[in-house]
Amino acid sequence: MHDRIDIPESTREAWQKTVDIMADIIGVPAALIMRVRDEEQPEVFVSSQTPGNIFAQGELAQPDSGLFCEHAMESGELMMVPNATEDPTFT
Repeated sequence: MHDRIDIPESTREAWQKTVDIMADIIGVPAALIMRVRDEEQPEVFVSSQTPGNIFAQGELAQPDSGLFCEHAMESGELMMVPNATEDPTFT
């Protein structure tokens, strides 16, 4: 039912600016806002427009993809990962 929530274009545009700024400030190749579809499949709703970003808006995450959001959804806990390239959960 989540994919039926109407999010105004002006909100999506504001979120786009936010993820672009976040990615730049933090220095990461990708910043995303994900949403969960009816099938409980994460979808990239907003993706930063940064060099090296491999995630496209509208892209569906494959089951067991290892994305941060998938781990957060499964655990139900806040995740703080200082460097995913050094964390055995994500390498």
